[in-house]
Amino acid sequence: MRAEWVTDHGKPLTIELAATEKLYGDFQVLATNPGGHSSLPTPDNAIYRVADALAVLEKRPFPFE
Repeated sequence: MRAEWVTDHGKPLTIELAATEKLYGDFQVLATNPGGHSSLPTPDNAIYRVADALAVLEKRPFPFE
């Protein structure tokens, strides 16, 4: 983000603000458990834990910087 002040003899008149878009971030979500056979998934499946974590992130957007 970039901000430029326009002044008149030291008195602020305007602030020009520029923010970029389309920035990205890399994240890693890891969940582990003992596992089991795929034909008998358990309610405590690691895939379900990752899905739940992603749902939490979806509801909490990152702040503007």
